[in-house]
Amino acid sequence: MLPLVRLFRMYMVRLQQISRVARRISNPMLVTDADWHITWVNDAFTELTGFTFADAEGRQPCDLLRSPDTSLESAMRIAAAFRARGPFHEVLRVARRNGETFWADLDMQPIASDEGTL
Repeated sequence: MLPLVRLFRMYMVRLQQISRVARRISNPMLVTDADWHITWVNDAFTELTGFTFADAEGRQPCDLLRSPDTSLESAMRIAAAFRARGPFHEVLRVARRNGETFWADLDMQPIASDEGTL
């Protein structure tokens, strides 16, 4: 059996590797808590939207990115998927920090703990 310190170091190295990949991946990503408050965004998210982590932290994606061009039907489908704690895929108009709108291809995948909580 590996000594606890060695095992901890191995996990930390793996966590740092995954963190670097997530930060540098070219696809915009954000992470939320179970109440859908943003807890992390990657550099690609900031480049695309203009919102930094400081702008986004604690806000809900729908409040941060909502645009007058966002369809009510899309918003309702996303809200239903969130309430069901299920995945969703939706293409809709969202807004950058400067107000410019663009089409976004959103894919949400809830990730549960081993105990089943989000």
